[in-house]
Amino acid sequence: NVTSDGEGNVSDAGFIWSQSEDVPVSGTKISLGAMSSALSYVFESLTENTTYYVCAYVVNEAGTGYSPVTSFKTLEILLPEVSEVTVVSCTHRSATFSADVRSLNHGTMLDAGFVYSDSPEPTLDDNVVRSASADMHLSGKATPLEPLTTYYVRAFVTNEKGTVYSTQTEFTTKEKSDGSDFDMGGFDGEDNDWN
Repeated sequence: NVTSDGEGNVSDAGFIWSQSEDVPVSGTKISLGAMSSALSYVFESLTENTTYYVCAYVVNEAGTGYSPVTSFKTLEILLPEVSEVTVVSCTHRSATFSADVRSLNHGTMLDAGFVYSDSPEPTLDDNVVRSASADMHLSGKATPLEPLTTYYVRAFVTNEKGTVYSTQTEFTTKEKSDGSDFDMGGFDGEDNDWN
């Protein structure tokens, strides 16, 4: 806050910030114009786990006044955490998955979803299903799959520090119907498959 205009006219005000404690001399100036009340600014694109120093300044005809220098330290980004996969539904040719991102650990979700294979410990080099939602709850559907086949699925989440996988979940697809009946057990609405 600009607590006093010093009996003059405020011509400029803002912040000066730096990674050095010598902020008014070596810092970067953020000018907010002729503000004479509350000053506010969002500092972006900062480096993680780093200490910054910042002070406010205000200019009138007599010169520039500075606030005391204050410091803050940005958080360190760690690898994200993700729950194991729940197989929500499974037919002879598809399976629907869900999982939850437990924490992004101060990072940003860059990619998320599921990887699956008929071999254990699938990775992004195998079959990938990106999550259908962009929040902390992941959902996705794998199709087409082979009937009566055992598959392994893991959830994955990527932030600025890298990609982590959940523990794997194993499931087996159902037997393909011979078409002798028409109950809903073998019907996959999304695939429009009556087989």
